[in-house]
Amino acid sequence: MHLHRGLLVSCGRNLERAASSEIVHAITEKLEIPKRKVSARPVGISGLVTVRLSKDLSPLEIIEGLKKLDENTPYFIHVLKIKPIEKVIPADLELMKEQIPDLIDGFDGSYKVTAKKRHSSISTDVIIDAAASIVPNPVDLTKYEWELVIEIVGNKMGLAAVPSGVIYSTQKSKEKRKADHWFLENQDE
Repeated sequence: MHLHRGLLVSCGRNLERAASSEIVHAITEKLEIPKRKVSARPVGISGLVTVRLSKDLSPLEIIEGLKKLDENTPYFIHVLKIKPIEKVIPADLELMKEQIPDLIDGFDGSYKVTAKKRHSSISTDVIIDAAASIVPNPVDLTKYEWELVIEIVGNKMGLAAVPSGVIYSTQKSKEKRKADHWFLENQDE
């Protein structure tokens, strides 16, 4: 299984290759990032793609650019969700606890931990408890200011600390656009 520093993209089952092409095209052609700085490949689990970004590219800035691209007109067909991955380490809770202080440096205010695991026997509750034991900030699951993202894929763990609202769901964006334009729906009547 593969996991790289950059982005973790979810898509429909068996659409990993199409989503890989779509996300690379969006980054290289629409955001004008050189092709040599971006690569994508299926993780090895249905519905997941890992996007490797060169070290000089910020996953957060790439996601913000992709959000703007998709803002007014739906751009993504296969890509469903985009999450940043700042560090990739072996899936080990003690090693995770060593990495968290560097990741959260500079983050103030309330936070939440989001942990997702695939092909791992580590309990989600155990992951969240271990991460929360390191973070001194108050937890708030609804009005948090930043988020600690933990993604386990087999024997690898991806970590990121991001401001609230960075994780991008193309589906929610489509729903919001539709809600924002409700008044246009019955124009023919």
